[in-house]
Amino acid sequence: MSAGYEGQLEQTQDSQSQQADLIEWRMLGLQADLKLQQQDFAALGLLGRRLCNLHPQFARGWLLRHLALQHQGVTPEDRMALLQKANVACNGGHGVEQLTMSLQQEASSPGITSANQMCRPEPTDGVQEFEGEWDAEGVYVYQAFCDDIAEWALRHQEFGGPKFDTKRMTWIKPSFAWVLYRSGYGQKNGQTRVSKINISHKSLAQILSDCKCVDTNKSTRTQGEIS
Repeated sequence: MSAGYEGQLEQTQDSQSQQADLIEWRMLGLQADLKLQQQDFAALGLLGRRLCNLHPQFARGWLLRHLALQHQGVTPEDRMALLQKANVACNGGHGVEQLTMSLQQEASSPGITSANQMCRPEPTDGVQEFEGEWDAEGVYVYQAFCDDIAEWALRHQEFGGPKFDTKRMTWIKPSFAWVLYRSGYGQKNGQTRVSKINISHKSLAQILSDCKCVDTNKSTRTQGEIS
């Protein structure tokens, strides 16, 4: 076997290994979303640790571990130590702003914060709200697609391809557990893959500004109202 061929083989194996790690990281992230919805913080901490082991340069695993520690009664000093370790591991990588924000909050208050590491503001009368996961880049929503659309989106990090129809209406939801339920836990036709999508704050604000709250119950909604 020539040296050049050996080098190509090693590169191919490294690429396949990296791709497998990324797929596993994404699957663990989906499992973590479900545990967060269930408020199973013991399992959430374990999944966060596995995410950190796979990709310590990504903040998500560290933030999940920090959230789990908050709800497990761990001392603020130990939580601070974890976040400081996370800052070193991420070293300016994705999500480091959120880590910095969490460190600042730990330094100013020992209390438990929300899942987004932020104190939730008081609700405003007459304002519709939803809860979801977000970071400095945008808000995460979920949608179920067929395998072809999901695979194309993963490869290109955007939606498109022969099966994706921009004229077709779609539903996006901030709850992973709810999309799992509506897709028949991935068993319904054309809904076998649940995608986690980051929409910029500006884009989501535009979407929400065009929304109208309606009653989706066919037996109680006003006749002619469109849901």
